[in-house]
Amino acid sequence: MEERLSKLYALQKIDKGLDELEELKGDLPDAVAELEARVNAEQDRIKELEAIIKQSHVDRDKTDLEIVSQTEKIEKFKAQQFQVKSNRQYDALSREIDMAQDMITKLEKELDIIEGRMAVAREDMEKAKVRLEEATKELEEKRQELEEVSKANEDEELRLKHDREKILRRISKQDLAIYERIRKAKG
Repeated sequence: MEERLSKLYALQKIDKGLDELEELKGDLPDAVAELEARVNAEQDRIKELEAIIKQSHVDRDKTDLEIVSQTEKIEKFKAQQFQVKSNRQYDALSREIDMAQDMITKLEKELDIIEGRMAVAREDMEKAKVRLEEATKELEEKRQELEEVSKANEDEELRLKHDREKILRRISKQDLAIYERIRKAKG
């Protein structure tokens, strides 16, 4: 019984040493994880904005083609107006011209909306790039700090982990399970 307790006590001392080394790192691991998440979110946002801009270009080109098509229709109908033989044909062509002009007006409004969407997306993308650059810079600084702290204690940490593994092999699974449960409960 005394031997089991001495092994558990030795394990507790090693775990306490590992905990102290982990405390030296402070909140750096959490800060690094948070910054990585921010960088990923900004990268995703930039990709979304790029997709919006690409789609807006496609929509703008389609709208431009449709405006050109409607303009050509108007020119064709105007040319046909001079060749009509009745008022009914002339009125029908006039209605077609009016419908085409209404369509052009609608398409021009749509074009303005598309241009606005592209401008907003470009502006948002510039802001996102700035935020991404700042977050990336901060992430590198935090990673470097964490690496320095980890390097300073790396030998001690490796030694403690090795000692822990040696003791774990000599402790029964049942004793270890109880120890881990108590350790987890006590924090």
